[in-house]
Amino acid sequence: VGGAWRISAENWMQDATWLTDLKIRADYGVIGNQNGIGRYAGYQTWSYGATGYTTPGSYAPKGWKLTQGAFANENLTWEKKKTVDVGLDFRLWDRFYGTIDWYQTITDDAIWDAPVSYAMTGQKTLPMNSARMRNRGFELELGVDIIKTPDILWSFGVNGAHYKTILTSVPEGTGSDKLNGCWEANPDGWTAAGTGTVSNGAFYLRGVGKPYYNVYQYLYGGVDQATGLPLISSTVTSENIEALRASHYVGELKEGNMVYTTNHSLATRQEIGDATPKLIGGFNTSFRWKDLDFAATFAFQCGGKFFSTEYALNLYNNTKISGALSNELKGNTWTPNNTGAKFPMQLYGTSYTSGTDIGSWMYSDLALFSASYLNVKNLTLGYNLPQKWMDKIGIGGIRVYASADNVFMWTQHAGIDPRMSLVGGWEVGAYAYPYMRTMSLGVNVTF
Repeated sequence: VGGAWRISAENWMQDATWLTDLKIRADYGVIGNQNGIGRYAGYQTWSYGATGYTTPGSYAPKGWKLTQGAFANENLTWEKKKTVDVGLDFRLWDRFYGTIDWYQTITDDAIWDAPVSYAMTGQKTLPMNSARMRNRGFELELGVDIIKTPDILWSFGVNGAHYKTILTSVPEGTGSDKLNGCWEANPDGWTAAGTGTVSNGAFYLRGVGKPYYNVYQYLYGGVDQATGLPLISSTVTSENIEALRASHYVGELKEGNMVYTTNHSLATRQEIGDATPKLIGGFNTSFRWKDLDFAATFAFQCGGKFFSTEYALNLYNNTKISGALSNELKGNTWTPNNTGAKFPMQLYGTSYTSGTDIGSWMYSDLALFSASYLNVKNLTLGYNLPQKWMDKIGIGGIRVYASADNVFMWTQHAGIDPRMSLVGGWEVGAYAYPYMRTMSLGVNVTF
């Protein structure tokens, strides 16, 4: 349901000649979503199998047994996304125009693997409509005709969007006391309900009131000057303080503090912040002088974080003396004569920096980059042949043009394309197809 009020059409606004158009609007709707509900998620399931075979290797069973599967879950229903949107459209002096929208989406009855009693159900979790999520943001689009004459039209426009996704409610028992009621989640969305932790694949720390894509990774503290080994973040606790004291560390050993240590078995992940960008948008300009026209379109992103597995596993992999390595490693690894290097000393075949061990520096924020970028999306130059020529040959018009797409890209690091992910980019690396740069010449003919 929705409604709008065009204020500029009211009689009492007719004297406001500067106001070309003004409209406020609002709408509300509910959308059902069954994504994530399995085919038999609401049913009690059973399976059967042989208890054994009369002869080894034969297919003649001794008997059959019936095994109870998933617990009945008849109350499971669709998620409900309830969205409200409020907007404003305006045009001033027939030259300056814009649209502003604020929206909020509440996902009620969100499907969540809630912890349940194993003794009662035979399973540790059960999908339930037991979570709630809020997505809130705004969208903005502004434009202005800078020059507007019969022969010249120069326009400029900009648009932007900001949003934030937060969990507002989860089932009781999700998370762990060790993580203050929060839990770890890896990039594919799987969470360890009840335990609060996962293995090396953890990438997000989630909890009520936290951003849904809250990055949770080890912090790289540079190189330990005494050993040439990588320093990794560790939160000091009463359980690890003595072990930290016995290792090489940097920082103040006080419970609750974060220090950096070369003992990777003591490494702990840290909250780094929301992976989603603070602002996504673009801007464009177009210029026409008589029959000649030019247009340029740009896209940008401000803030956010982008993790590259390709950099983490290969290009920054200090353990591979041969293979694909980043050019940054050349002359930038620790040696007794190069103690100011960004990367640790070259190692070969050592397990504690192999990339498979928990706490490896290769899984730290060393491979986490700013997701900000500026992209020249399109440049187009065109010319319309004079209309008097077209009239003589009976053609509506001919326009010749040259166009270039994805012309240039500015990012924090060469080879990183944040456009490939809005939520951290965990699985995006050199194996993904990049956006192509294309250039074309063309002719448009109208009759």
